[in-house]
Amino acid sequence: MTANPLHAARSLADAGRLDEALAVVETHLKHHEPDPDAFYLLGMLADARGDAAQARTQYRRALYLDPQHTEVLTHLAALLELEGDRHGARLLMQRADRWF
Repeated sequence: MTANPLHAARSLADAGRLDEALAVVETHLKHHEPDPDAFYLLGMLADARGDAAQARTQYRRALYLDPQHTEVLTHLAALLELEGDRHGARLLMQRADRWF
């Protein structure tokens, strides 16, 4: 396992080990300051489990901490698009385009 817990969590998630990835991220957040990358990973994990409401919440937490986090902007935009909020998705993509 890698020294960076968020990298380890991402590797676990990529391997389909979602429960283990979730535990790593939650432990990281208990022992560190709020981290936009941690909330982004929680959003991705919720998304992978089909929990759109939880994913949306976690993505918004990440954006609160880092309004320029392009990965979060694009993932949240995709989620909003799937939910039928084309206007909200377009606004987020415009924000993301500003930072590329």
